[in-house]
Amino acid sequence: MFGVFIVKLTGFCNLNCSYCYMFNSADRSFERKPKYLDRDVALAALRRIGSHVGRGPTKKASIVLHGGEPTLWPLESFQAFFDEIERLRDGGIACDVSMQTNMWQRPSRALMELCRRHRVGLGISLDGPLEINDLYRQDFAGHGSYRKIIANVQALLDEGYGDVIGGFLCVMQPAIAPAAFVQWVAGLPMSRVDLLWPLQFNKVHTPWAAGGEAPYTRDPKYGKWAEEVFEAWWSLDRPDIHIRMFNDAIEARLGGGRSTDMMGALAFHSLVINTDGDIEMSDYFRTSIDGGCATGYSVLRDDLEAVARDSRFAAMKRAAETAPRRCRSCKHLGICGGGTLAGRLDAAGNVTAEPSVLCADHMRLFDTIARRVDEAVAA
Repeated sequence: MFGVFIVKLTGFCNLNCSYCYMFNSADRSFERKPKYLDRDVALAALRRIGSHVGRGPTKKASIVLHGGEPTLWPLESFQAFFDEIERLRDGGIACDVSMQTNMWQRPSRALMELCRRHRVGLGISLDGPLEINDLYRQDFAGHGSYRKIIANVQALLDEGYGDVIGGFLCVMQPAIAPAAFVQWVAGLPMSRVDLLWPLQFNKVHTPWAAGGEAPYTRDPKYGKWAEEVFEAWWSLDRPDIHIRMFNDAIEARLGGGRSTDMMGALAFHSLVINTDGDIEMSDYFRTSIDGGCATGYSVLRDDLEAVARDSRFAAMKRAAETAPRRCRSCKHLGICGGGTLAGRLDAAGNVTAEPSVLCADHMRLFDTIARRVDEAVAA
């Protein structure tokens, strides 16, 4: 059964981020999709979601509005969509709704009021301080985006919308000095960051150069950087600086639950609904092959129960729930789960039975977190 539904409201963006898996990867399906999700198709998607989760034990749905840039969707469509969300809620479906935006264009007051009224939180994509962010997140004229994004966030906070903005989404950027990264987080208008492992690496596109796996394993670029960021964050001892990956890993080490797939696989319960209503695999399947997300299903034709029984989705679920053999005796299995499925993809877009190509990175970070937590508990 699915629980996370990524709904693409737009098939275009107003930024041109160099690493974007949607528009700058092997997948070119956006060229064959509508620019906007039709309102009626969007409502059909919600009805499919409501019917599906309504048959489940928890009756919960996490709906993530995405794109492209989702805030460019027409306001009238948002109103109709959110009204349908309320009908689902009134019918007993617990709908958690969020929207991921680049904040390059400040959302209108009308949209912000709709988001507040319907309990829709905004996450903002930003990749570190200005000099790093602007290397990767640029407009189509090659201009950096940082100053405008921060100004828009601050303007919304000044207008009283702090309750709508959940924080920042940041892909790991090892070019930033770890201590400087933590200080940057501390200085943000809201010191809440969801730090992401890079999703572009897989069995074809590895984080090491040809023949260099062994040296990389000894000195993993992303794991070493994440470890040093964690150490800088830990030493500050400031609970107001929230880096989700670290908080989740600490909770997991203490025996609590895990709440983000950036911590590893162990579950596969999400799907994507594109702007034509097509039901697709998670976006990281775009990184290895054109059309790698396609399933042949659509919210206009198919019940989600049929999708859940589909052989490819079933295989993904089995792959997520069955850790690679080499991982089963690992001390961090409960946190990592063999790594995110993105890091286990082969050239055909299939999940292999091998650990993630970021295995050494995960080990480096989780070793350090485990040691620090255990020391604190023993003190």
